[in-house]
Amino acid sequence: MLLKVSTLSSAYLKPIKEHIILYSYKCYKLNNSISFFNK
Repeated sequence: MLLKVSTLSSAYLKPIKEHIILYSYKCYKLNNSISFFNK
């Protein structure tokens, strides 16, 4: 039962983690472009 829950939670957490990585990468790129324009 516990193993089933952990695999289910990891199946949910994997796309969330990838989305967070993608979102933080977009924010990083956006901050770089803003700092580039502010020079």
